[in-house]
Amino acid sequence: MTPEDLVAAWDGPVARFSETIALSAEEWAEGRDRDDLARWGVGAAVQDDDGRLLLVRQRDQWMLPGGMLEPDETHAAGAAREVEEETGIPVEITGLGAVVEQTFSNPAGETFEFAFAAFTATPEHTELADDPGLDDEAIEAAAWHARLPDDTFQREMVETVTDG
Repeated sequence: MTPEDLVAAWDGPVARFSETIALSAEEWAEGRDRDDLARWGVGAAVQDDDGRLLLVRQRDQWMLPGGMLEPDETHAAGAAREVEEETGIPVEITGLGAVVEQTFSNPAGETFEFAFAAFTATPEHTELADDPGLDDEAIEAAAWHARLPDDTFQREMVETVTDG
C-alpha cells in the first residue's frame, strides 16, 4: 500500500511529513544487518480521558509506541498490536493522524523508502505492563505524560497528531 492509498482509506485530515536522511556507510550496513527492509512502520498516539499521552522510552528518547508492520497485517491492526506489545495496554484505533515518508540514502547513492503511519487511539485501560516491550526490544520504560517531554522523537509529528 502506498502512503496515498493509506491516507485515502481514512476519513478526516491526515498530516503528511517528508524527510531525507543521509546515512553513513556504517549506519547503512547496520540497518541491513538488522534486516530493516520493511517498508512500513506503524504506531499510535494513545491518549487517556485526562489527556495524558502514552509514550515509550527507547534509545534515550520518548516516542510513540510502534514498530514494523508485519506481512498481511493491516496498518491499524499493526499499530494496535505494537502498542499492546510495548506497553501492555490494548487500544482501539480511532483515526489516522499522520504519515511520515522517509528516504534514506548512503554515500554510494543507494536509497531506501520508508513510511511511518501514526494513528490515534483510545486505551481499554491505563495499567502499564511491569516489563514493557518484547524480550528483543530495547524499551527502557513506558509512561503516561501530561505534557510532551522535550526529548520526544519526531516531536513536530507527535504534536500534530495530538493537537499540541
